[in-house]
Amino acid sequence: MVASHRNLSTRSVLLTAVAATLLALAVTSCRGGSSTPKGTQGPGLDAAIATQVASGDAATVGVAPDACALLTADEAGALVGEAVRKETGEGQPAGGGISHSGCFYAAASGSSKSVNVEVNRFASRSDLAASFRRVRMLSSGVEDVPGVGEGAFYVSALGRLNVLVKDSWLIISVVERQPGAAPSGATGAALKALGSKTANRLQDSLR
Repeated sequence: MVASHRNLSTRSVLLTAVAATLLALAVTSCRGGSSTPKGTQGPGLDAAIATQVASGDAATVGVAPDACALLTADEAGALVGEAVRKETGEGQPAGGGISHSGCFYAAASGSSKSVNVEVNRFASRSDLAASFRRVRMLSSGVEDVPGVGEGAFYVSALGRLNVLVKDSWLIISVVERQPGAAPSGATGAALKALGSKTANRLQDSLR
């Protein structure tokens, strides 16, 4: 029971923190905020971001698809090397023209291993592009991942894959050993390989 409460609490903090960060980044980008970049933008992501801006904005934000439909428990378990149980988070407006859906897979053993899947859907393609670019530039240990979604990058220190798919930002995060510790290179490679399949599922759900 203690482990269950701990995992539920961790899930809530993760989902709330990321949604809040996205909102803050969107507002800062719109106001022209600046800071020193820690990464460089690859040409593939430049093209993806330009496409986002050119696509225009929606009058209202669409409902974020069910994040749990994008990654199965077996796939999540394979990433952390043990069985996991699914804990769902309902899609809901996060405010500021963003709707959010999250899914948290916790280790069935009660260990700290977990996989978190999030979809953040934007009304404004410009805000999406600006926020995605800003997080990419401010992150350390970034690796662009060609061929995944419309543009993607992996933050190795966080075990976090970020993917652009139409008007949505897909994030998959893996805690393989303990919170705050980077996953192994093999786990990172597996996550990047799985990213294309997950992004395709999201694209299908947005049609």
